[in-house]
Amino acid sequence: MLARRMVPVTAFYFCYGWTLWLYLGWIPSFSPHGYRLNLKSSALFSAGVFLAGVLGNTLGGVVSDRIFDRTGDRKKARRNLVVAGFVCSVASMLPILLLHNLTWWPFF
Repeated sequence: MLARRMVPVTAFYFCYGWTLWLYLGWIPSFSPHGYRLNLKSSALFSAGVFLAGVLGNTLGGVVSDRIFDRTGDRKKARRNLVVAGFVCSVASMLPILLLHNLTWWPFF
């Protein structure tokens, strides 16, 4: 019984840790090499990623609390928001991987 409940938690923390490393470790090192940015521009680009993370975490907590207040279903409020967060994370990574011209970034 305990193992059945811990498998999703373990999978979530693995995905969360991997995604966190991707945003905090890989993107700051990718931007100077992948986009040929100087150090100042790369720092601004990375700061934008951190700011988006702060806004996403804050918004996710507020939305989760509101869903829980409306429905009273903790599982729905937490699980669905985690899935939506990971889907949005993948969607925000696509421009980084597919667009090689930074002039398109303001549109995403």
